[in-house]
Amino acid sequence: MEAKEKQLVQLKIEKAQRFAAEGKTLHAIQFYTKIIEDHSESIEAYFNLSGLYESLENISAAENLLSDLLEENSDNKDVRLFLGHFLFRQGRWNETIEVLSFFSPDEIPLASFFIGYSHYMLLEYELARISFENFVKSGKETEFLQDAYIYLAKTHINLTNFDMALLYAKQAETFYSNYYELHLLFAIIYYYLKMTAHAVTSIEKTLQLNKSDLSVNEWAGKIYLKNSDYKKAEKYLAKFAKEAIEVSPEIYSYLGIAYLHANKLKDAQNYFDLALKSDPQNKVALEAVKNLEKLNQNPVASDG
Repeated sequence: MEAKEKQLVQLKIEKAQRFAAEGKTLHAIQFYTKIIEDHSESIEAYFNLSGLYESLENISAAENLLSDLLEENSDNKDVRLFLGHFLFRQGRWNETIEVLSFFSPDEIPLASFFIGYSHYMLLEYELARISFENFVKSGKETEFLQDAYIYLAKTHINLTNFDMALLYAKQAETFYSNYYELHLLFAIIYYYLKMTAHAVTSIEKTLQLNKSDLSVNEWAGKIYLKNSDYKKAEKYLAKFAKEAIEVSPEIYSYLGIAYLHANKLKDAQNYFDLALKSDPQNKVALEAVKNLEKLNQNPVASDG
């Protein structure tokens, strides 16, 4: 494209941008469509038009436009990255990986982050770890770096690599000192590392920052139970069991234990029954029921 023609196209794009800024979206779409018809090499027009389609929630039109553009420009890194980011925003994890795997980690580090997150969402934790670590090793200082540390900590928790999870959580701490989810991650990591005092400190900090998140209540209950603080364990586990959409047999059995230690035997029995109904082989509930049977044979036992 000659310099004069480029200037003309740019003027047309600026006019379309003004239409969009004024809320005249359909006018802007018509203008961009005409630009693409007359100047198919104008990648910026494709990008801007796809953005307008996306803003109108016409996702298929945006995707078709960008897919066609990539088909005609398969070696264009900007086009491939733009489409990959678009698919990422739509939660199209497999397609994101397919489009962005074209890049090596050193070539486009950001692609590694998107790929890592996509694998994480697909529960492919080992593949997520590799991509997130590639992104971090690139040394690229971007807004996504702190998120990469958070997701590396989460990924290593799922891989049961708790020492590595702690390492990355501490890296994230330099960015997110007052982010409740980070303190929750510390609490979870310390829980699995059997560092109960540290877990209690972290979960209490988490509760100060956000006690409405049900996952915080779930972990608070589990951590206080491990710390033998049965009154607090009962409080947070009961809240979680009452408000959560799904409750695992594990939580029912833990709540039963909390009630057992409070000498609320009927409540304890109810929750052990719920645990065993979902999981007849639940070891915690089965063992606790044996203890309940012994207590029920003791005339001193009561429901406090």
